[in-house]
Amino acid sequence: MRNLTRKEGVLAISIAVILMITCSIILYFRVNSLNDRMTSLEIQLEERQKAEEELLDSLDQIKTNQEELKRIENERLKKEQEHAQAVHTAKTMVLSDNTDIGNNVKLTSADMNKIIDKWDAHVKNGTAFKGKGDAFIEASRQTGLNPIYLFAIASLESGFGNSYIAQIKHNYFGINAVDDSPYESSTYMGDNVKEGIINGAHWIKKNFYDHGYTTLASMESGGYSTAKGKWSRDITHIANTSATYL
Repeated sequence: MRNLTRKEGVLAISIAVILMITCSIILYFRVNSLNDRMTSLEIQLEERQKAEEELLDSLDQIKTNQEELKRIENERLKKEQEHAQAVHTAKTMVLSDNTDIGNNVKLTSADMNKIIDKWDAHVKNGTAFKGKGDAFIEASRQTGLNPIYLFAIASLESGFGNSYIAQIKHNYFGINAVDDSPYESSTYMGDNVKEGIINGAHWIKKNFYDHGYTTLASMESGGYSTAKGKWSRDITHIANTSATYL
């Protein structure tokens, strides 16, 4: 085997160097390509994890919303049931002059307006209480007194809100309206129908109910009315008739 000439040796070395450089370049690009692929995979993995987390968050939010909707629906059904029971109680409860006027019934403004509308159709020239069902409900809420009784007392004492005292002083419960000077002695109870009803209910509670006069009969004996017997019977009639209008 012959020895390589100097020229051939240099050529061989040059070729070897070129091959090494070429392999290095190829390896470099392959490594970079692998790095790029790994980086791309990492980005895809992060995006997938983020998408999964967002999906889980969305599912949690959907679950929370469903639970809230269920809670709202349950509350609505509960209120409907309570209201239906309140109406049933009001319609079946036979009121008398010995019934506790604080035997509260959880009616609504719509219920009271339904009652008032029925009376409005029968009362000559209508009633000043039309559309004021919310006033009786608010008065009942604040005092605990039965709204039907409050309406019945106010209707009898003020001619369904149409008396002179009622119109001028918004005194619907005949408060301090003594027989010989009803207008002069009667108390000013507010600037409008709602104030008069609510303030009047508070006056009854403070001056009668809280002192043990908890029925129409006991209120008569306590001096609320001089029309003994008739006063309580007339109010009871209005109250019982009102309950049938529900």
